[in-house]
Amino acid sequence: MVRGIKLPIIIVIAFLYLSNLYGQEMKNVTIAVVLDGPTTNQQMMLESIEHEIKDLTRGEFNVQFPKDKQILGDWTLPGINKAIDKLLADRTVDIIITMGIIGSMDVCSRQLLPKPVIAPYILDTKLQDIPVNNGKSGIKNLNYVSVPATLERDLTIFYEVVPFHKLAIFINQALINSFPTITNRAETMVGEMGYKAQVVGVEHDIHAVMKQIDTDVDAVYVLPQPQLSQNEFSVLVTELKNRKLPSFSFIGESEVTEGILAGLYKDVISRTSRRVALNVQRILLGETPESIPVAISLKQQLTINEATSRAIGVFPSWAVMTEAEMVGREQREDQRKLTLRQAVDEAIVANLELAAQDQAVAAGEQTIKSAQANLLPSLNLSGTYVVIDDDLAKSSLGQQAERTLTGNVTATQIIYSEHAMANLAIQKKLQEKRTMDRAQIMLDVTKASATAYLNVLRMKTYERIQQENLTRTRQNIELARVREVIGSAGPAEVYRWESEIAINRSNVITVNAQRNLAEIELNRIRNRPAEESFSTQDVDLTDSMLITSKPKLYSYIENLQAFKIFRKFMVERAFKNSPELSGLDAAIAVQQRVLRSATNQFWSPTIALQGQFSSILSREGAGKDANFMVPPDIQSKLEEKLEITVPSIVSIPEPADKNWTLGLNLSFPLFEGGARFAARQQAQLELNQLQIQRDAVAERIEQRIRSAMHLAGASLASIKQARFASDAAHKSLEVVQNSYSQGLVNITVLLDAQYAALSTDLAAANSVYNFLIDLMEVERAVGGFTFFLTNKEREAFFHDIDTYFENCGMTFN
Repeated sequence: MVRGIKLPIIIVIAFLYLSNLYGQEMKNVTIAVVLDGPTTNQQMMLESIEHEIKDLTRGEFNVQFPKDKQILGDWTLPGINKAIDKLLADRTVDIIITMGIIGSMDVCSRQLLPKPVIAPYILDTKLQDIPVNNGKSGIKNLNYVSVPATLERDLTIFYEVVPFHKLAIFINQALINSFPTITNRAETMVGEMGYKAQVVGVEHDIHAVMKQIDTDVDAVYVLPQPQLSQNEFSVLVTELKNRKLPSFSFIGESEVTEGILAGLYKDVISRTSRRVALNVQRILLGETPESIPVAISLKQQLTINEATSRAIGVFPSWAVMTEAEMVGREQREDQRKLTLRQAVDEAIVANLELAAQDQAVAAGEQTIKSAQANLLPSLNLSGTYVVIDDDLAKSSLGQQAERTLTGNVTATQIIYSEHAMANLAIQKKLQEKRTMDRAQIMLDVTKASATAYLNVLRMKTYERIQQENLTRTRQNIELARVREVIGSAGPAEVYRWESEIAINRSNVITVNAQRNLAEIELNRIRNRPAEESFSTQDVDLTDSMLITSKPKLYSYIENLQAFKIFRKFMVERAFKNSPELSGLDAAIAVQQRVLRSATNQFWSPTIALQGQFSSILSREGAGKDANFMVPPDIQSKLEEKLEITVPSIVSIPEPADKNWTLGLNLSFPLFEGGARFAARQQAQLELNQLQIQRDAVAERIEQRIRSAMHLAGASLASIKQARFASDAAHKSLEVVQNSYSQGLVNITVLLDAQYAALSTDLAAANSVYNFLIDLMEVERAVGGFTFFLTNKEREAFFHDIDTYFENCGMTFN
């Protein structure tokens, strides 16, 4: 029974408690604001601060920013001073925020403040001669927000970006009018750093401002210019570019985006607004303003405007570029945009090794045609022109003229030739091997180009991670400076972080060089200019072109038994697809034909049919006529002896002008000194060698596939663990970083946490690319890349796997 009433009683008590809690009225808080004068920038900051304060104190306090308590100054110290006095005397105002440099300096110069005042516009405590007491204001009811040693740090970074000798410091003229001593302090501080300086007051007339700059000034440091409109600031930026003057912005990224060469800080408004809101909350909760630390750590990220850099001819060093974020970068129209598939396709089309093998395949086609020609009829046409001595021609009795032109046509047809027939069969098989060699090279080029592309992505990721780590170190050195200001750390801690920055820069430079090497390798494989630039598209496991985008794949490797069957399937698939084995099969077929030909040589003759037709085309000179003149004395003797009339000229039959022959040739070597026996034995031994070699290659292919799949399985499994480790390391780093900023842990603990975050980030990135590269090795070993398959072919591939698993007694839903 007691247990049965416990829950209703708890609900009633909770309801009464919450009703009492929400029934209480929240304390009303009125915050007043003084602005130096009409300005867009300060208005943006005010809106951001108001939003942050209301969000942070919602549910605790009813904070209001009445419009009638927001006083707009006239850019003069007396006017702003009067506005502050008015609000200090206003009993309805609980807290005052000075939204301007002049107003902030005014309240910091007062010794008596009857109510809390927050001054968020302190640029540099040394430059503005602002009191600091153990990291706090030291003045009752005063809290301000300032980045330690801003001027010194900015100029140190600026000098690294572009060395200079004399610096022009652009300070708002209204600030100079209100606090004239700031000019001497600025020039003195810059002089102590080893540079010459000229302070230039900035007003609305930008051309007049530019005329003030000394001719030997070679750089400009731009402090906040709240008086300038957006258009006026643009004119200022343009004039600096026209004068080829490097510029550095105190504000940072937002002004670099508008055309200033460089700046160090990011998100100044949001971070400062958040800090002011936190200080307001602490004051409302009971802390005194003078007890709240004044130092703030802003996010540091060196930003460089690339368009401005090119316009003024300034190109920062590698050391600077390692941690710089570039803005104003125009996409080059001639820069190649490259995906993984495009990189592979370009390599297949343009790779020189593959192109050379293409020529070998084409040459092989001609070799086959040449072998075929030996078995086809041949027809030869010839002509002979003979000149002999005229006496010899005369004595030939018309059988041979002095000058004779003869034409011949000869036709030959091999009826049977073991050598010619074997050669044709061998050349066809050799062509198959050349084709398989090309397929092998194509697979190698595909794997090499895909791996090179993934290595480029890996190096880009490494570079980004190292740059992020360098940025993180920059943030930590800011925390160290804050700790130094409030007395919880000494200068040695800052120096330790400076050493770490140098190490981090070196790491970024190294990985940048490795990225360049990876890009050169990819360009070589694609037969492109070695240092041609290109943009890439990231690849992950969900990329539709990869087989890893199919969730079904992971079911084949989710347990030991399934993975074992999957490996066996891939080995058998490789034996069917491998161009290495197919090439060896073609070579074995060649050697088998060589062996058979060597055996046939013992009994097979060579039989050929040949016919020839010849014609005398021309007979000239002595002996061309087949007539014989009988000498008179011989004529009379013959007539007397024969008792017949003997003609003085006797005609002799002329040789035939046209002749033909037809013959059948059969040849058979009877004895060649044992050469045929040796040739047959040699052919058999070489065949044995190739068959053994094929078995060895099959073993290596199986080993290659199984090893690659084990590595791929391990790298896939490590992806999840690596990401988990990275997330945990970053959570740890965040906790340690916060503790470090509060003085709860020392620098060693933070360094360890930062190193752990860096290491796990690199491991997480490495695990993904390791798996993808291992996957490329598996597909190369199997003899085919799945990103060449159509969707239908991929479905067939998975169907084959499922069928194989079913045959092995395992099924998947």
